[in-house]
Amino acid sequence: MPHRPEHRGFIILFGTRQIRSGEGGPPVETGCPNCGTTAPFIGKNIRTWFTLFFIPVFPISGGQRVSECTHCHTAFNLPIEQLRGASANSGQHQYQEAIALYNRLRENPTDAVLLFQLMQIYAAMGEGDQAVSAARHFPEALAASSQCRELLARIEAAPSPAQQA
Repeated sequence: MPHRPEHRGFIILFGTRQIRSGEGGPPVETGCPNCGTTAPFIGKNIRTWFTLFFIPVFPISGGQRVSECTHCHTAFNLPIEQLRGASANSGQHQYQEAIALYNRLRENPTDAVLLFQLMQIYAAMGEGDQAVSAARHFPEALAASSQCRELLARIEAAPSPAQQA
């Protein structure tokens, strides 16, 4: 009977995987397009690594800076600095819009629609005390609108940032 040589083999498992690492720095509170919640976003750096037996051995790509939603963990191709700048510009735009509405409301203090818009902007900016102040400053507009009174009640019932800390 002929002798058959033994064939010994082995399996090498290799592949790639992405590894996310934090960049540090303060998070940016904004709305997430994926999950729809307002959540903190943090900066991350993503690199693709070559793996051998599922262990990262060496990077095979440069780092890509992204912003990650802490609620749903979706990463967006936007560095956290750009998100921080966009958030600041959005806040600045809201303040300018609030000032314009307040000035228009001073010209027409009974306009409940303007008061409601102003209160909504203040509430969106987290400036509930300013919304309450505007409602108290324009009592005729407040009295003319059940929507304004309901919004005022919700704002007054919400905890202030000092109470949340």
